[in-house]
Amino acid sequence: MIDHQEHRITAVDGVEIAYVTFGEGRPLLISHGGFTIADEWFATARPLAAGRQVAIVERRGRGRSGDAPAHSLDREIDDLAAVVTALGGDVDLFGHSYGGALSLGYALRTGFEGKLILYEPTTAVAALVGGDKLAPVKALFDDGRTEEALVLLYTSVLRMPVDFVEATRGTPAWDHHHALLGSFLREVAALDGFAPTIEDCAALTAPTALLLGSMADQWTRNNAAGLVQRLAGMTLLPVHGQSHFAHLTDPTMLAALVAETLDMLARD
Repeated sequence: MIDHQEHRITAVDGVEIAYVTFGEGRPLLISHGGFTIADEWFATARPLAAGRQVAIVERRGRGRSGDAPAHSLDREIDDLAAVVTALGGDVDLFGHSYGGALSLGYALRTGFEGKLILYEPTTAVAALVGGDKLAPVKALFDDGRTEEALVLLYTSVLRMPVDFVEATRGTPAWDHHHALLGSFLREVAALDGFAPTIEDCAALTAPTALLLGSMADQWTRNNAAGLVQRLAGMTLLPVHGQSHFAHLTDPTMLAALVAETLDMLARD
């Protein structure tokens, strides 16, 4: 049984951007992270759609959407803006990881007034995301040594233990990340330039919550602390027993938390 609809729009640079919708009502627009496609958020979207419409943008360079040689964070914020317009303009936003940076960037650019939920958004407010560790990974990738590049990315940029990397090798997740590596590397480079200041964030009036996994690593905690300092009035909420991937490890719990957070932000 098909419980969702697929839609396509044309971005400002002519690239076709797809998004998927579940349910009816006020839209909640989900913007996913780097090593992810829209389908991996379906298990979270389905229970959330019981009381609202849930839309998931398929970000450029993956899945149903097209791509272009030129890439920037601003270009992807343009994509998000186009989907918001297609949904009627009056939406709430949920962004995860890189998608959290996009959602925050969109809110800062537009004076967004809906509810904003950021699940471990990746920014450079506390430290660079890739920094000088990114160039060796990119060099391996450009040389066609994709597996070596992926291992170095895991261990150096993403700070994953070697035993986890070896356990991942040969799994569907490994193949998936292998296929998305080019898009992921350019996104990390873009995030190194995204470090909104206190002055930038002062204009944000949208009721905002930041979700932080109780098992988040220190880099992610430092990044969250930097955002808390900048976003006055933002609510920090724990995602108990989870790290960065609750949409994969416990999507039903995450959906319930997002629904509760939307209700809380509506009351504030």
